[in-house]
Amino acid sequence: MVLHVDRLLCRFRLECPAQVSWAHAVNREESLKRAEEAGVHFIEADVRMHLVPVIAHDADEKEACSLERWIARAASLDKGVKLDFKDPLALLPAFECVKARVSGENWDVLWINADVVSGPRGAAPRFSEDDLDVLILKSKEMFPECVLSLGWTTGPWILGVGGKGYSDKHVDAMIGILDSYALDTAQLTFPVRGKDAVVSGASLKRLLETYSQSSLTVWVGAEGLSLKEAQSILDTFGRDRVFLDVPGLDVTKLFSSKGSVQ
Repeated sequence: MVLHVDRLLCRFRLECPAQVSWAHAVNREESLKRAEEAGVHFIEADVRMHLVPVIAHDADEKEACSLERWIARAASLDKGVKLDFKDPLALLPAFECVKARVSGENWDVLWINADVVSGPRGAAPRFSEDDLDVLILKSKEMFPECVLSLGWTTGPWILGVGGKGYSDKHVDAMIGILDSYALDTAQLTFPVRGKDAVVSGASLKRLLETYSQSSLTVWVGAEGLSLKEAQSILDTFGRDRVFLDVPGLDVTKLFSSKGSVQ
């Protein structure tokens, strides 16, 4: 069993990672309140640098909430927390902010996410080699139990021109980064775009086989993901290795009353 998967399942009394529920763009205090009331397992927020680390999806977003204020509230909730870094300048100040204000025992789960490799239809990543040193080395130094969520940039999925998903080249680029930091036994999850993951069985299975303590976190853009496609992903990669972060998908339809995939 992958350690971070087992930890989550035990913490939330679930049978497989696809049952973990998510709240997206929890970038305001009112969003935190809604997430708490909704009973989700995981909250996700976007981190940028506006003189100080702030929680904001867009670079020009006005009235962004400071990370200092947001993290104090988030840490009091009975949730996992995923910090999605949009700006490499925010990495170290954000880590220091979190470390200074949140004691380790208050975290159920901390995931640190960034797109570090160019993927299907994707632009060049914003994270340089120096940025990767901070992202990977400092995060593991300051938060030894955190899960690194390392992904690929992707472009919009357009029906008929979606491409062939995550190629061997995309996966090899990720492996190159992981090997350079000796992350073969690290707790890792790879965020993958759902439509691309469906057609990327061989390359992504190779990635999971190479890193025994890794999982996939499936996400979607406006194109969404059907139940049939979600089932295909679970069948291909294994129900014990896949999180489904897919708004609007009725995950319960993928399981029988005993919790096994139909």
